[in-house]
Amino acid sequence: MERRSNFQRFMTMNDEPCISTPGQSNVKSSSISKSVLQIYQQKIQSIKWKSDDILDFSYTVFHHVVCITEHHLNHYEIVQFHNGNYTLGANYCRHSLKKGGVCVFVHNNLSIVGNDLKKFFNDQDIEACAVRLLYNSYNICILTIYRAPTGNFTCFIKKLEAILCSLCTLNMQFIKCGDISVNYLVHNSRRKILYALFSLCNLSSTVYFPARL
Repeated sequence: MERRSNFQRFMTMNDEPCISTPGQSNVKSSSISKSVLQIYQQKIQSIKWKSDDILDFSYTVFHHVVCITEHHLNHYEIVQFHNGNYTLGANYCRHSLKKGGVCVFVHNNLSIVGNDLKKFFNDQDIEACAVRLLYNSYNICILTIYRAPTGNFTCFIKKLEAILCSLCTLNMQFIKCGDISVNYLVHNSRRKILYALFSLCNLSSTVYFPARL
C-alpha cells in the first residue's frame, strides 16, 4: 500500500464535526475556545528510524498533542524516547509480538493524566492508550487506537466498547484517533457496527479521505 504523505495533520478542534459529548450534539470549537486545540495523528511504522523527522516537525509545526500508531518500540525504548518540547503522556507496547504499539506525546505546557487501559488490550486485536487534559476549563479525553489488519475484529469491537464505556462521561469531551484497518469508503458490516458503537457515545467522523491508496 502507498501512503498519501509522510506527515499529515489529523485534525484541529475547529474542524466540523469535531468532538462530541454523550447526550449532546457535536461541539464546535467556538464553544470551547478561540485558541484552537490542535491534535496530530500519524501511523509512523517505526518511530526509531524517523526520530529526526519527528523532532524537525515538532519544531516547525505546533501541535498540542501528537498521537502515534505503530511506533515499533518496547517499553524500555519508548520511555527513553525524547520528542523535543513534548512529554510522553501514555503508551502501549506489544508484549508477545514485535512492531505495533501506540503512544501519545503532549506539549510540555499542558497538564495531563494518563489512563491505564492495558487490561483491555490484545496484541494486534486492539492496542490503545489515552490521556485526559484540562484545556480552557474543558475536560478532554484523547484516545489513540490501533488494530492490525490481521487482528480479530469481533474481539476489537468488544474491547473497544468496554474502553468507550469506561472513558465516556457526561462532563468529558472525547476524541478518538488512530488506525483501525476498516475501509470507510464502502458500506459493509464492519463499518455499520462501528457507526452503531460510536453513536452510543455521540461520536462522529472528522476524516473523510483514504489513509492509504
